Amino acid sequence: MKAVLKNINLLHPEQKINEKGIDILLVDGVITKIGKLTKEDSSGAEVFNLSGKYVVPGLFDMHVHLREPGREDEETVITGCNAAANGGYTGIACMPNTEPAIDSAEVVELIHKQASKHLVDVHVVGAATLGRKGEVISPMAELQEAGVVGFSDDGVAIKTAGILKRTLEYSKMFDMPIIEH
Repeated sequence: MKAVLKNINLLHPEQKINEKGIDILLVDGVITKIGKLTKEDSSGAEVFNLSGKYVVPGLFDMHVHLREPGREDEETVITGCNAAANGGYTGIACMPNTEPAIDSAEVVELIHKQASKHLVDVHVVGAATLGRKGEVISPMAELQEAGVVGFSDDGVAIKTAGILKRTLEYSKMFDMPIIEH
């Protein structure tokens, strides 16, 4: 299947591209040509005039609330990924404000399993403290091995400077950030 995206604004900050009125040829969902298209390029293609619309690299949302496990009535991994994809996001970081909190390898693995077949990449942020209660440091080594990308008690400040200091020291051993409110 061939498709032509006509008159788009192409924006790619990393490559310092900001061009208007560009055409893109897609063949079987793969970009095969960008720029001025010939009649041969467009032959048999479905043409979409997207004047005023932008084509950009996939976006990343570093703070989403998937709520699964525990609050699937509000959001699941799949519904959150679907919403992200519909908005142009190719990756998201899910916060640990689930029930139970993302403070064990089992919960991390559940989220990774749910997201494994989706087009959107899910990066899991583990709880900095057990249950996000700000009192006892979470098992950071276990969470790091399970695949978290950082730690946060999302929306709840860690209770004391001493506990915060310890979470910062431990997270430094894994070269992972603490995301603190």
